[in-house]
Amino acid sequence: RDAEAAPRWQQYQSALLESGGVANWGAETRALYRASLRALRGADEGTAAAVRQHARANIAQHAGETDGRTLRGLLVGGRHDLEELCRCLGSARVGEET
Repeated sequence: RDAEAAPRWQQYQSALLESGGVANWGAETRALYRASLRALRGADEGTAAAVRQHARANIAQHAGETDGRTLRGLLVGGRHDLEELCRCLGSARVGEET
């Protein structure tokens, strides 16, 4: 399933980039931020607060960005970071249960 999702995501991002879909990046950013908040459910408060602060600072830092390629790179990097966060939090939660 993940193998199918990656090409669709890349096709979607390519289509946005080609169409100059800069207006859509705000929605993509919010969706990524909300996914990050969902991933933090059950995490210790210190970790959750640090991740939220980092995400908000990163969004604020790039709020005025209009270059589609740069925005695409930021979103792709954010998705990779979210996947890594989920892996780390998942292994930490498994460790707590044993």
